[in-house]
Amino acid sequence: MKDKFEMMNDMVVDLSEYEVCELNDIEKKQIKKRLKSKIKNKNSKKKIAVIVIALGLSYIGIVSNISVLADIPIIGSVIEEHVNSKGKSLEDYKTIAGETEVDNGITVKLNEVVLDAGQLIISSTFKSNKVNIDDLYASPTVYINGSEVSKNGGGSNKKIDDNTYTMFSAINLKNIEMKDNLDIEIIYEEILVETISGKYKHLPGKWSFEINSSPEKLISDMKTIEINKEFKLDNGQEIKVEDLIITPISTKLDYKMIKENKNDVTFKYDVHFKVEDESGNELKPVSGTTAAENSHLRFETLDDNIKKLKITPYVISGQEGKKKTDYYKVLYDEAFYVEIK
Repeated sequence: MKDKFEMMNDMVVDLSEYEVCELNDIEKKQIKKRLKSKIKNKNSKKKIAVIVIALGLSYIGIVSNISVLADIPIIGSVIEEHVNSKGKSLEDYKTIAGETEVDNGITVKLNEVVLDAGQLIISSTFKSNKVNIDDLYASPTVYINGSEVSKNGGGSNKKIDDNTYTMFSAINLKNIEMKDNLDIEIIYEEILVETISGKYKHLPGKWSFEINSSPEKLISDMKTIEINKEFKLDNGQEIKVEDLIITPISTKLDYKMIKENKNDVTFKYDVHFKVEDESGNELKPVSGTTAAENSHLRFETLDDNIKKLKITPYVISGQEGKKKTDYYKVLYDEAFYVEIK
């Protein structure tokens, strides 16, 4: 039986099925990084397929330019686009995997991961010509140094074509000491796909990946600004704004919420914050955990020229279900400024 690399030699590629697309600077850097990592790996077994195609020529003398395909992730599905890095490359903070697992007719490729302050961002591509994966959702289980981390987080998908989706997941990291290389295991054990009726169908399977990632570069470029701002709400709830953590990936505001009565199951009020730069432009919130003792809000990354931020708290109902109201109040008197530079 031929191995998979011998079979590649027999493949016929119809170029008319493919689109020609221009690569931006981020995509070019990503490709170069993957090629370098493949070339350095002397123990790899034919992981690089070299395809030379001559068009419109009756013979080939010397081919000076060749195309090298080194497990390049799907163009346009990079993490920079997902987090809105504002044109800045995040290559220095990424771990590019490129590993592929197949189960029950579904191929899952772990593209890349990024460690950020309090979160792990994962990009994976799902493809199947056998199973309908329309509008899929998949939430991975993550282990770091052998311990399972919180399953709290968010995610979104991006359709590449009818058979292919890229899934972005942001996993909250708690009590993870970011100082040494981290052994990360990412496991997808179930995929949800939307049916015609609008309900979701469970697709069983297991797709498991292991990588090693270093937070060293992130730590060196991360800035933590102590705030220590405290105020009380009308009902006696205490709010303690602790710090602002700025990274090339996001801007994270940490704060504590303390109930007036410790026996209360929920908070009567929830507190969020609006963040504006010195020109009055509002930072887009991307995720967060609120109405909790240890709360945080995560915003998009800052532009390099921002020197000061204005942060204004506002209050909404902290109740859930039928008890939740449309209460909304901006606490202008509790607004404060944070010097960035």
